[in-house]
Amino acid sequence: MYRLVIVEDERDVRKRLVGMIERAGGAFELVAEYENGVDAYESVLTDNPDLIITDIRVPYINGIELSKKVRDVLPLCKIIIITGYSEFDYAREAANLGVMGFVSKPITPDAVAALLEKTRVSLDGQYVTAESLSRLEDFYHSSLPVIRENDLCRLSGMNGLPPELEKKPVYNRIDLAYEFFLFCLFDLDEAQAGREERHELAFPSIRGLVVEAMGSLWDFELFSRYDKLCLMIKSHTLPDTSEIERRLEKIILRHSDVSVSVGISNVHRDHNFATMRREAMRALEYRSVMGGRKAFFYGNTATPSQIRLIDDESVRELGYLLRFRPEEEYLAVLGGLRHTLEGVGMGSYYYALTGILNVLIKACDDLGSLYLSHGGQEGIYRRLFEIRTTGEAFAFFGELSREIRTLNDGVLVEGMERNLHKVLSYMDAHYCDADLSFESLAGEIGFSVSYISALLKKKMGTSFVRHLTALRMERARELLRGSGKIVEVAEQLGYSDPYYFSHCFKRYTGLSPREYRGREPVAAP
Repeated sequence: MYRLVIVEDERDVRKRLVGMIERAGGAFELVAEYENGVDAYESVLTDNPDLIITDIRVPYINGIELSKKVRDVLPLCKIIIITGYSEFDYAREAANLGVMGFVSKPITPDAVAALLEKTRVSLDGQYVTAESLSRLEDFYHSSLPVIRENDLCRLSGMNGLPPELEKKPVYNRIDLAYEFFLFCLFDLDEAQAGREERHELAFPSIRGLVVEAMGSLWDFELFSRYDKLCLMIKSHTLPDTSEIERRLEKIILRHSDVSVSVGISNVHRDHNFATMRREAMRALEYRSVMGGRKAFFYGNTATPSQIRLIDDESVRELGYLLRFRPEEEYLAVLGGLRHTLEGVGMGSYYYALTGILNVLIKACDDLGSLYLSHGGQEGIYRRLFEIRTTGEAFAFFGELSREIRTLNDGVLVEGMERNLHKVLSYMDAHYCDADLSFESLAGEIGFSVSYISALLKKKMGTSFVRHLTALRMERARELLRGSGKIVEVAEQLGYSDPYYFSHCFKRYTGLSPREYRGREPVAAP
């Protein structure tokens, strides 16, 4: 059943309307009734209606304004408007709000039933569309293996991820959120006449052997590109290439019917898949002089100048992670860099360590406090050059990273407190202004609406409307102790509608302004 809300200030009209809806059939379930537009709007997310029937002249917010506000938060909700006026006065404006139609007073059962049926058909159509999308999604999931294979083929020819592919592999369940990558190519050593069928079965068989031999140690992707089987190994820690080489060689030796070799790239710390694939292809070239049925590791054939021990991109990424990501992420990158340099003489690699230190210091938002705790900038670098092992250097980097994160958090908290004070000070000074709104506040103090909203919720557990209402109502308590008229009190607090002021005051205090004044001693004139 579809959920229905009624907004009508006349009790008799509302009661007749409820009866007509019940007699019209069981497509709609009445979930709430409201006497004014403010209460209806404040509860709309809780009620989550499929249809709202509202009078055009409900108090505080009229039917058109209510429709606009509902459209912003529930764009698929349908609306029917009750009016005692010609619908042509509102048709142009209502057409853009998804209004299903108008019911003229006096309301008749036939008119209500016709509009409910029209709304039901429209909602059913939305349901069918959603169901069709669900079928498309089922088709997508059934085709996912082929889609993934195509995406992996494209990635293997690219260095880096272009913007249009950054999200697509994730959506297609290709996880690239790893620190280390290695590329392997399985290739048939020679064409064997009369054994084509065995060749066609070779790669599916190797796939099974790879899953059996590698699955317990590393995550990986397996796919075919042209006439070769590609294996992309992914790891959060630096993989042991000698162990990979040993396992892959065991796989091809177990496959006795057809001679297969495998080329293995260097380990990379970026998405340069095309470079990895070229390295694996280059490694395969060595079978021409060393024979087939072997695993060839590119690192065994590359000259020392071809091997980069530290990836500059990972060092630059460290600064971003330190500023914006959880602690475990930047510590993981530090751990990877340490693993790369572990056991290497410090004298040869101070340049790399200095580069890491530069990035960490640049990520600090409170350099004054950082330098003060280390005896100045030179004190930080002096400590690094007094260190004698890679392990000690990265222990220092971890300690420094945590200190910088604490300082940065302090800067953020201090900034939030300062900004909150700015928001509250402005509201304290202008809460009586009739034109004070969320948007005008944001424009005056230079913050976005979303930032102010998040700030009030985070630091005070409230919202702009609730805090503004509290300021006004507390001031109203004071003013109502005097002898001024309630209309004047409402006007002083920025309310152009005294009835709306009374409504807000009663919701805040539990008493109407008149009842509240009757319980308070009135000051002598």
